[in-house]
Amino acid sequence: MTTISKRMCVLLLACSTMAVSGCGSSGSSAVDTTALQKGAVVQGPVIGATVFADNVVGGTRFVKDTGEITAPLTGTGGSYFLPSFPSYDFILVSSGGTDTITSQPALLLLAPSGSAHITPLTTLVALDTTKKVQAKLEAMMGNASFDTNVSTNSSEAILLLIKSTEAAVQSIRDAVQLAAGAAGVTLTTTQINYIQSQAWQQIALTFAGTTQNLATPAGLDAALTTAITGAIANINGANTNITISSTSAAAIAHGSVNAALSALGSAATYTSATALATSGVRAEGSLANVAGAYQGALTANKTSLSVVIIGDTPNAYAPPPIQVVSTTSATIILIKTGASGGTGSVGIGIIW
Repeated sequence: MTTISKRMCVLLLACSTMAVSGCGSSGSSAVDTTALQKGAVVQGPVIGATVFADNVVGGTRFVKDTGEITAPLTGTGGSYFLPSFPSYDFILVSSGGTDTITSQPALLLLAPSGSAHITPLTTLVALDTTKKVQAKLEAMMGNASFDTNVSTNSSEAILLLIKSTEAAVQSIRDAVQLAAGAAGVTLTTTQINYIQSQAWQQIALTFAGTTQNLATPAGLDAALTTAITGAIANINGANTNITISSTSAAAIAHGSVNAALSALGSAATYTSATALATSGVRAEGSLANVAGAYQGALTANKTSLSVVIIGDTPNAYAPPPIQVVSTTSATIILIKTGASGGTGSVGIGIIW
């Protein structure tokens, strides 16, 4: 038996022992809360959000179904805590709430199970079926983990990427909601989450495959334009009663990148080919006028988007594929790949 195999056996035995005897003294059944899912929801810190462990085998993706373990609404700093560890395969979902830095309604955010935080970065990693975007994001953070509190521990390059993508996703969501209101149509949570998840995944897949330097405003703008174009095409194709003009994609990307640059205190624009710092720490809370810049971008972006809605929408809800993590305990996870509820184990990962 190899050294690695021996270590794995010890870990498995330890987990089995913990499951049988509990974590308290004298074989009590006390729960070791340090092993449960807890962390923070961060767009900026998001308060009042519903965090739940979304069952990837049953129910509706990214919508809280009966029986799915749910945390109390997020509190100060976006903190959350699942009251028990799920016995089913899941991803973490944050829905609703308010971004305390921009004062905007928070976006749909996701994270692989086992993640501490739920952020735009964990959302991109969760929706990247190519498994390439994580390395790119971490390289832009001085090799820090993608699973970090990005509001307090980000590089300038990552903050540019985060705030630009947030503005783009929210612009699409808000424009569709405004058009629905004008048409007298009420969108369900499922429909709204579909629109956001399509935008997030197209950004994730584009960033994973692009040859653009995402640390530069010009490279990020080009990749974001491609991603938004793809997201609009997917939304239009899946919803015959929604029509979004694809000619708006470039304008949304330009406005989103420029707003993020403004928040960073940079005089550069989306055409700059100069890379921002990928090392060092810049806290989102220290940004100049981030709320004002973000609000300005949203207003301009929604104005540039041409959305037409007729009748009920959408016809059917088809969530994008996700990386599936089959959780066997709070310590050991079995990584699987495929569409929602997919199969095919490729290895075992340890969460410390």
